[in-house]
Amino acid sequence: MALTIKALKAGVRTTNGTEEYTVPANKSAVVYNIRVVNGSTTNSVTLNFYAVAPGQAAFRIYKSNHSLAAKGLVVVGDPVTLEAGGKIQINVNGTSPSVSYMINGVERDV
Repeated sequence: MALTIKALKAGVRTTNGTEEYTVPANKSAVVYNIRVVNGSTTNSVTLNFYAVAPGQAAFRIYKSNHSLAAKGLVVVGDPVTLEAGGKIQINVNGTSPSVSYMINGVERDV
C-alpha cells in the first residue's frame, strides 16, 4: 500500500470563486495543513474553508468569513481525513484577489 507525502494541490486564485482538491479514486487522504497568502498589497480577502464527503453537504473546517489582510498569511493546521471523492474547498472573495494557496498532506492507496 503506497503512502505519498506531497503538496496535494497548489495554485493562485485571481478571481472570486472556489479552489478545490479532490481525493483521487482508489485513494484516501489526510490533509495536514492549508496555507493561503494574500498577494495583494492593498486589498484584503474573505476566505471560507470546507471539507466535503462524497454525497454530503460541505461543512466548515475553519472560522466563518476569515478576513485575510493584504500581504497576510493564514495556516489552517487541523488535520482532515478524506475518502476517495472527498474534497477540500477554499472559497475566495474580495476586490481583485491574488491568493496563493497550498494544500499539504498524504495520499494512500485503498
